[in-house]
Amino acid sequence: MEVPVVKKTEYHVLYVSQDGYLCLLGKEGEKQDVKAPEGELGERIGGFLEEGRDAIVVILAAMGQEIAVDTKAAAEE
Repeated sequence: MEVPVVKKTEYHVLYVSQDGYLCLLGKEGEKQDVKAPEGELGERIGGFLEEGRDAIVVILAAMGQEIAVDTKAAAEE
């Protein structure tokens, strides 16, 4: 039986581009090929950015596709 390999990665959100893509920063460097989610999750990401808070987004990758599935505020230092 074949099973897809699912990879979960957390990235810092730098900004959302005008064409609707997230600009992310992770251990591998900058990433700009994940579409910003719609609905409540997209609004939460936008809310963090508007407040000037650092946001972390959880990206799931499987079978050549990536999608944002969750977000949280980065820990205050």
